[in-house]
Amino acid sequence: MALANLHKWAFFYFSPDFSPEQNTVINRNPMGTCEMITVGFDPRAKEDGSIIEVAKQLKAEGIQFIELCGGLRTNLDD
Repeated sequence: MALANLHKWAFFYFSPDFSPEQNTVINRNPMGTCEMITVGFDPRAKEDGSIIEVAKQLKAEGIQFIELCGGLRTNLDD
């Protein structure tokens, strides 16, 4: 997919005690032709399946791709 054809995407990241219900931000350009959604999850969401459910919901809403934070650690207690 060419970048010029990208109009709606999401970025998922982890932070303790975050949830999609409280930590989702939608940014749109002034013309409304481009939309980026950032969604914060508690690290425990990796095990409970909620990340997959949010991804499926966003896909149904027309999201074109989802980027995952590349700096994630597997154990936040370290």
